[in-house]
Amino acid sequence: MLTANLTLQHLDLSWNQLRAVGCGFIAAALPLNYQLRELDLSYNALGDKGALSLAHALRAGARLKKLTLSYNGITSRGAVGLASGLAVNSSLSMLTLDGNPLGAQGGKALMHASCAPRPNTGEQ
Repeated sequence: MLTANLTLQHLDLSWNQLRAVGCGFIAAALPLNYQLRELDLSYNALGDKGALSLAHALRAGARLKKLTLSYNGITSRGAVGLASGLAVNSSLSMLTLDGNPLGAQGGKALMHASCAPRPNTGEQ
């Protein structure tokens, strides 16, 4: 359903107990949806597995501009994965991760990815 939607731009799925499995389904649809710009998955116990699914979606060309992942139990492992997606994704301009125990390694990876030059697709 998310892949076929042509109008939805903002989706708030916070507090829905999605966990990593549910996040995997959403992440798989993201690169195929050209309209969705903002996604809030806060408070869903996604953990590192969910974060890694989203990192894969970012690497595969998800066009999100804003991704909110607050309070999901994401540690340095998930943060490093997200950083790898952020480094190659030209669309995402806001990533919110408050309330996650990212650790120094995760924070450092995210900082490096956010400061590195990213591909330019020419999309506004």
